[in-house]
Amino acid sequence: MPSGSYYLKKLAVPEGYRLPARRTFGPYRITDRTDTLPVTLTNRRGGPCKGGGCSK
Repeated sequence: MPSGSYYLKKLAVPEGYRLPARRTFGPYRITDRTDTLPVTLTNRRGGPCKGGGCSK
């Protein structure tokens, strides 16, 4: 990736989970010295089913 600031936007979650109120995370800064950039996102249960057959 080219050097710069990047943002991560959460667009979807697994069935049975909900999107967070704040869906954009960052900025994450990438430089020519950046080898890896660990990012951890979590999902919270409680969203409506995306299709039939959801179990609790």
